[in-house]
Amino acid sequence: MLPEPVTLPAILGRTAAEQSHREAFVGSGERLTWGELREGARRIAGALIHAGVRRGDHVGVLMGNSAAWVQAFYAVAMLGAVTVPINTRFRLDELGYCLKQADISTLVFVDRFLNIDFTGLLIATEPALAGGLPGVVLPKLLRAVMLGDGPCPAGAVRLGDLLDRVDTATLERVDASAALVAAEDLLLIQYTSGTTSYPKGVMLTHRNMLSDAAAAAARIGVRADDRSFSIRPYYHVAGTTLSLLVALVTGCTLLTLPSFDVAETLRVLDAERCTLISGNDTIFLMLMGHDRFDAKRLHLRGGWAAAGPEVMQKIHDRMGIPHICNAYGLSEASPNVVMSSWKDSLELRVAGLALPHDGMELRIVDAETGAVQ
Repeated sequence: MLPEPVTLPAILGRTAAEQSHREAFVGSGERLTWGELREGARRIAGALIHAGVRRGDHVGVLMGNSAAWVQAFYAVAMLGAVTVPINTRFRLDELGYCLKQADISTLVFVDRFLNIDFTGLLIATEPALAGGLPGVVLPKLLRAVMLGDGPCPAGAVRLGDLLDRVDTATLERVDASAALVAAEDLLLIQYTSGTTSYPKGVMLTHRNMLSDAAAAAARIGVRADDRSFSIRPYYHVAGTTLSLLVALVTGCTLLTLPSFDVAETLRVLDAERCTLISGNDTIFLMLMGHDRFDAKRLHLRGGWAAAGPEVMQKIHDRMGIPHICNAYGLSEASPNVVMSSWKDSLELRVAGLALPHDGMELRIVDAETGAVQ
């Protein structure tokens, strides 16, 4: 049970105070303590104030897994605004749909990621970005904030220029805004995979996501001294709730990479002495199938997997992870619905038998007859 208020700024403040000098985030060439992570988020929040972001605004975030993504997410929450994670793999039509359908008024983006020219892609979506926002295609997009060293379009402003304007008075405004955030305020709008048509936005509150993260962390058995590796993209709710927020509510260290490279993942797991890992069956099978895989070089004791019985057994036997948990969820549920406990027998965890979290209501229905079981 999380102490009130169950808001991201409040929990970030508590975790940063208790774990100030411990590592919070390790990425590609990046290391931040909890104190540094929070202060960086406060400064970005101040920059967004100077950009014009206010409480309730919808802020799109378009970049890969990085400290900047984490701090931008936390910064938006401090202002009582709403983060809309944007899939870095969206095609042009999907990108335009998301920006418009989500009523995004501010976009925070990186100029390039994995050889994708996001600046060019965004200008192709809304030509006014090249000259001055708002435009005709996305009339509600009022401002854009760019990270990166590439040319900044005239319709955007560099984050660094906004950060130069952040002073003590600005940070006081950030703290005042953070104090007004309520547990039932929207924290994030998650776009689902859109199996039937275009993706759909799911509205998730601070309490939704943070409570789900705390419940999942308890089932996994996460401790403050854990080093948890997750390659889940932050534009997905498994990346935000089950990676970022699990680390936030427990104070453990979160490690990631910009994209899934099997050899580099194995190197990080070994060199950083990671104790927890998460992923789906494909991720685990690729790790075990790589020629550099050596279970003796792993230090993993647990984590979670969305995988079937055969893969779950292999994770235990071949990777030597004794307390791996099975998980199921969906975006609308923040996302984890059921998860086995690290204390459950291996037989139960491998079979995928798990209980719902407190507050979750499930109904089991016969797929052929429709009868409730």
